[in-house]
Amino acid sequence: AVQGWMEEDRISLADIFAAGDEVADDPAEAGPSQQEPVSEEAAWTAEVGAVRLEQGQVDWRSPFTDPPSLQVRPIDASAEGLRWPLAGDTDLSVEVAVNAQARASIQGALALADGAGKLGYALEGLPLSWFNPNFPPELKARITDGALQVKGEVGLAEFAPTQITADGAIKDFAGQVEGEESSITTLETVRWQVLSVDLEQRQISLQQLSIDDYSGRLHIRDDGSINTQNVWQEQVGDEAEELAEDLDLDDPWKVDIPAIRVTDSQIDFMDESLPIHFRTVIGDLNGEVLGISTASGAEAEIDMAGSVDGYAPVALVGTAAPLNTPPALDLTLTFDGVDMALLTPYSGTYAGYAIERGLLNLDLAYSLQEGQLEGNNKVVIEQLKLGDKVDSEQALDLPLELALALLTDINGVIDIALPVSGNLDNPEFDVGGIIADAFINLITKAATAPFALLANLVGAEEDLQRVNFGSGSAELNDAGRVKLDQLSSAMAQRPGITLVIMGRLHPEADYKRLREQQLASELKADGLSQEEIEAKGPDWGKAIRKRYATLPGAEEEATDVQQFKAVRDSVVVPAAAINRLLQDRSVAVKTYLVNETGLGADRAVIEQVSAEDEANQFS
Repeated sequence: AVQGWMEEDRISLADIFAAGDEVADDPAEAGPSQQEPVSEEAAWTAEVGAVRLEQGQVDWRSPFTDPPSLQVRPIDASAEGLRWPLAGDTDLSVEVAVNAQARASIQGALALADGAGKLGYALEGLPLSWFNPNFPPELKARITDGALQVKGEVGLAEFAPTQITADGAIKDFAGQVEGEESSITTLETVRWQVLSVDLEQRQISLQQLSIDDYSGRLHIRDDGSINTQNVWQEQVGDEAEELAEDLDLDDPWKVDIPAIRVTDSQIDFMDESLPIHFRTVIGDLNGEVLGISTASGAEAEIDMAGSVDGYAPVALVGTAAPLNTPPALDLTLTFDGVDMALLTPYSGTYAGYAIERGLLNLDLAYSLQEGQLEGNNKVVIEQLKLGDKVDSEQALDLPLELALALLTDINGVIDIALPVSGNLDNPEFDVGGIIADAFINLITKAATAPFALLANLVGAEEDLQRVNFGSGSAELNDAGRVKLDQLSSAMAQRPGITLVIMGRLHPEADYKRLREQQLASELKADGLSQEEIEAKGPDWGKAIRKRYATLPGAEEEATDVQQFKAVRDSVVVPAAAINRLLQDRSVAVKTYLVNETGLGADRAVIEQVSAEDEANQFS
């Protein structure tokens, strides 16, 4: 039975056997080291059949475990076949129990002469929390639960391990960030099968890694930091750089992991950085990753499936080569049927609207080759309905309602694709920022050029926003009717859109024509017939010359054409007649859309406009 302790650089047993500083003056009083060596001819040989220790115990206290006091009992050990001079194999056996929780054993044969041998080992029930004091102070996390069990063999050469094999598991693991009430990570079982480490050949192979009932927690705090960010303090970065410099990167390790399997796992996501806190769980995660390897050209196959909040399927499928240089991937991540009402914390914060209802389907496909990332984000939203406006300083100034109406089809579906690309070697490249910019550009383009979007729906090449009329006329021509047919067809595909119809005026052409119409009306009132006016006959000419003579500045030598223009330009067109033309044009458009194309009357609204407003004039 032994009792002892370790504190800083002191070990109690070493203090017991520490030699004094005094040296004997008389050689006769000196110890055995001062005597003459025994000659080789008289060398002794010795052999011990077996040495056994039974029911031993060690009570030890050290700063490297929690609890600091360890009771190692019982200790049963044996060594068989001890020889001097050293020769042959010695059979070794050790069995211990620690604090009545962990049990360990070693059995095998070791050649004490050169340190070659093979030892089998087993460990069961070792609490991982015992090792918390060994973690660096910069690590702001601790193990709160979990037990290790492992068994395997160690091959030795010159008393140093050359090959290690292991089968083992960690059960009921839990880790917690300092200051957090709940665990950041828990799992029921991590099990590895046929782990083999060849230290001489620098090879690691693991036949299978199984993870069961893993639960991870990703928490964005109100200050925008992430819980995992707080695990390591910044000074660890310098130490990591120093470690990287010491690694022999010219002779890298070879790694092969044929299979990683995940069952019944989940990730709990919480975002408290938003005015309205958001939380969701991606659970029921099951799947596998096959073929992780550092071999040239090796690609791992990924097939994972789960659900959001227990009902909306999510899947990650594809290939990846994370250990290659440079890394590569070709992955597709899909979400089906996510209730968008749950996303109100994000829509309210960044778009300024709550979401009453809607189903979100995402199909995100990304490829990475030689540092170049190519991605396509396919977004399908069904039955979306915005709720109340939300006051948010972070909300973007976007015409969201109009854009959504333009993007929503007759079935209440928004189907858009947002391609992205970039080079990961560019320090300014940000995948999230590029996706956000693409989405903002799409919304902005839809709202600022809505008729271009409508034209694309029906393959129209012309501008559907404007319908041309003859000068001074409110009668549709063939070209105008074709445009309205196309516009109605496009609006049938976008039932959320209401058309506002406004008459426009071409000041020069329309006023000239209106004056001619007004002059013709006055000439008819003076007794001329419509035929005479249209034919511009003799009586029409007399009437024009008579009117011209009354104009200020009339010249006798003016031609008939000059006199007609002067008379026409002198006609005053009533403002009511001009505004009536604008209104008649609007009515003509709506009448055709409703009566000829079948557009609902409530989807085309005439807006009263004034010719005096320059916004209603074009050149």
